Amino acid sequence: MSSHDPIGVALASVGAGAATGASVVTASLLIFRIVQAGTAAPSPDQQFLLISGGLMGGLIAAVVTALVLTHTLPDLWRRAVTAGLAVFGTALLTVGAAPADILGGVVGLAIYVALLLGGAMYARRRVRMAASP
Repeated sequence: MSSHDPIGVALASVGAGAATGASVVTASLLIFRIVQAGTAAPSPDQQFLLISGGLMGGLIAAVVTALVLTHTLPDLWRRAVTAGLAVFGTALLTVGAAPADILGGVVGLAIYVALLLGGAMYARRRVRMAASP
């Protein structure tokens, strides 16, 4: 089954993957900040696991999301390029977590995660619209 608008599928898949990945990374930072504010501060090893686990989870989420959403594209290399661009987009969108953290703290991070999830849902709808014949 070929897609009706392959460019639209690819672009919306990049956006959905990037927003999904960035929301996972930002959510892990939100959890990290909540744990940090607790009575018992986590050890450096626990802090490293929280941050690196969230980062790896976000990158994996970006790749998987982009690959799944581009299933209608005929060429594997185009799907792989889309996934790579989603990872790059995840890195760019994750940079936005810094001002959200500085300006709003935990509430700012929560709002940013909600915005990222909303953007991911919108991009997924656009993928479905572009893939319909």
